[in-house]
Formats: sequence, structure tokens, C-alpha cells
Amino acid sequence: MRRTLRTLFPAPTDNCPGVISVVRLLGPASGNLFPIGSTLVRHRAMDASGNTVRCQFYVTVVDDIFPTLSNCPQLSPWRPNRTNVGPM
Repeated sequence: MRRTLRTLFPAPTDNCPGVISVVRLLGPASGNLFPIGSTLVRHRAMDASGNTVRCQFYVTVVDDIFPTLSNCPQLSPWRPNRTNVGPM
């Protein structure tokens, strides 16, 4: 089972003007499917001068929903001679 999640996207800032690019290096992108368990997500930002910084975090998906069964007949009591006596 996998879950679609929206994760945080790092917001870069710099003390100099210019474009700061952010690239996801590892892990599914926000809004994609994440497997159950912990998944490492890593981003890198680069400013106009070529300075870089990395940000990483874990996304943990926990499956806490119990399974369901359908078309499951009710149990009927049995006599000691193992003949079905039907529902009570």
C-alpha cells in the first residue's frame, strides 16, 4: 500500500540578488506516492554565485487502517456430531 502525500518544499533565501534554484535529489516529489515506512527526501539549493546548501528530511507513512472482509457468512453453531444446525 502506498499513500499520496504533500511534503514540505524547502524555501531558499540568499543575501545577494539573483535566482536560487532548488533541485530534489532523492525521494518522491511532493504529491507523489510514498511507500509505507520512512523515506528520505533531499533537496539542494544553489544561488547565482554557485553556493549550495542541502536540506533533507524523512517522510514516514504509517498504515494504521485495519483490513476489511466482505461476503463473509456468519458462523453457524455445530452439534457434536458436526451437523450444521443453522443460525440461532
